[in-house]
Amino acid sequence: MLYHLTYRSIAIPEISVEQIEEILKIARDFNSKNDISGCLVFSKGYFIQLLEGNKDTIKELMDHIERDKRHTDIDILSAGEAEERIFQTWDMAYLKPSEKMQSDKANEIKKTLLELTDTKVDPDFTQKVFWYNVDSLLREEGFYTV
Repeated sequence: MLYHLTYRSIAIPEISVEQIEEILKIARDFNSKNDISGCLVFSKGYFIQLLEGNKDTIKELMDHIERDKRHTDIDILSAGEAEERIFQTWDMAYLKPSEKMQSDKANEIKKTLLELTDTKVDPDFTQKVFWYNVDSLLREEGFYTV
């Protein structure tokens, strides 16, 4: 059975773009080899991630994620069995932040992510928690926790 998990954490204040890119390189390699899909959102010093795959593999991955010193205050928001994946054909998505990024492009990306929060017709609880927290982070509202 497919398993998924949503967590949120706080990046260390001094995290660099290079460190985030290193996280992504390792994650993409591991996830593609282990049939893990999902979405990682990093904004305003927070990571929010949804992981999908085999339960034992995700639990092993979370053990590794929880030991990573590049973030703190890891809060598992929801976890459980899933009927289907949200992210079928890719493992992780990330947009490199840049001081030169035009505000129009940044706003378009934010708009697209917010539109994605409404794309799943009948999301289960873990998916709802993930998208609610992404939406709240981008709109600068409060988070949902259990």
